[in-house]
Amino acid sequence: FGSSPPTHVLPCARLAPHLYRHMLSGAMAAQGEDHQGENQNSQGETLSCLGNLACFGKSLLRLWIMYFSLFTALLGMTMLLGLMPQFVSLPYMSGTGLGAEVLQTVGYPLLVGFQALKVQVLVGIFEDSNAGFPKPQAALQAALGLPAQRAQALERGIAVLLGLCVAVGLGFGVQWTMEGDPLGVVSGFMAGSLLGFSVLGTIHIIAEFVCGVRSACSSKEQPSSDVETATSSEDGPPLDTEKTTGQKLASGRRRRLLVGVAWLGLTVLLQLVVALLAWKFSAPSFVTGAAMVIAFLTTGSGLSYIFDDLVKPVSRYFPFTTPYRVVVGLFTCTCLFVLVAPQLMGSDPSRLSTPLFSPPPNGTSFNRTFVPPGLLSGLGTYPVCHNMEWNKGLMDEGKHLQALDILAFAQAVYWPVEADVLSELSSATSGTDLGEVRLEALEDPSTIGRIGVFALPQANVRVVAIRGSQT
Repeated sequence: FGSSPPTHVLPCARLAPHLYRHMLSGAMAAQGEDHQGENQNSQGETLSCLGNLACFGKSLLRLWIMYFSLFTALLGMTMLLGLMPQFVSLPYMSGTGLGAEVLQTVGYPLLVGFQALKVQVLVGIFEDSNAGFPKPQAALQAALGLPAQRAQALERGIAVLLGLCVAVGLGFGVQWTMEGDPLGVVSGFMAGSLLGFSVLGTIHIIAEFVCGVRSACSSKEQPSSDVETATSSEDGPPLDTEKTTGQKLASGRRRRLLVGVAWLGLTVLLQLVVALLAWKFSAPSFVTGAAMVIAFLTTGSGLSYIFDDLVKPVSRYFPFTTPYRVVVGLFTCTCLFVLVAPQLMGSDPSRLSTPLFSPPPNGTSFNRTFVPPGLLSGLGTYPVCHNMEWNKGLMDEGKHLQALDILAFAQAVYWPVEADVLSELSSATSGTDLGEVRLEALEDPSTIGRIGVFALPQANVRVVAIRGSQT
């Protein structure tokens, strides 16, 4: 043992600390790689979660665009269709002055044409819902003359506009909720969304009109790629073309614009004549309705020429026509149906055909001992059937006016012809204790809130009936 250790052991002894440090550093590196892998996995999960949230948000935004663009289009059409019976069959504003007549007869076809354009725009927004608002953005960019670098700013402006409209609607919704409406916020959100898409559609139409007028009035040539250059041959001089393509396009747009304005001018002239007839001579409903059909067609043709670049087929949903022409055709066909259906059915809806009540048989009298079955069984009865009576000052209960008696007077003032008014009432009172009905005053059928005054001498009572809406 006194001798020195073998020489081959020394390298191992010397390497031991180095091996330990190497193993320790390797373990620490492996642990660091594990922590790094965990961090990367955590970051990947976070990014995946954020990506899913972003996709969900985009899906909600697309559904919002699709729903309210279509809802706005259909709601506008429904409102105008609801006005058609009173604007076509019987001019609602007649008797109130020439200005009101003109506003109705001239304004209604123009409103229908404008709504058809808005439907065209909103269906385009519905189709492009996955890409935002490319068509309104392009129209605004062209109308304002903005460079391509400002496209993102314009897109943000559209988003701000819609956001402001929704915020205004939510503000009203909060107010409605505070006033007791449980669905006030929901109603406010829907109202703000409808307002936003209606305003966006209107702005798009105005932008398209500005672009059309600007291009029609412009005499500048198009860029060189769109210009027909002169051609030459080896043996002869160059052959000059008469007009450049840009000049031809401008000339064609000017021609379409002038044709469209002419159609609209013809519509306004026709409707002014109808307004004068209705104001001066109380023109029959068939005349006003036929003029309205022609006005729909002329207005539709005129606006289609003016907005030639806007009224284009939507390939996915309207492959054979345009939403604009569908709306104009719908209003025209509905107006024709309102006019022709009564003639096909063999009756005039403005004349009384079957009275509301029929006279009682001869020899019958008012049952003064009648008790409602509900009272006999202990279940009670509706007040309208038992307690609602007028003219109670008379002791004779048979001369009291009940709800069904009042109903006949309320119905009678809707008939335009005086003979039909009296026929309706006589059918309800003849052979009863109420006796004869005498007409004391009856306003013109075209008067808003038409009033009829009727006297019943046998019952010693006078009834004043006021007509409500004509639809």
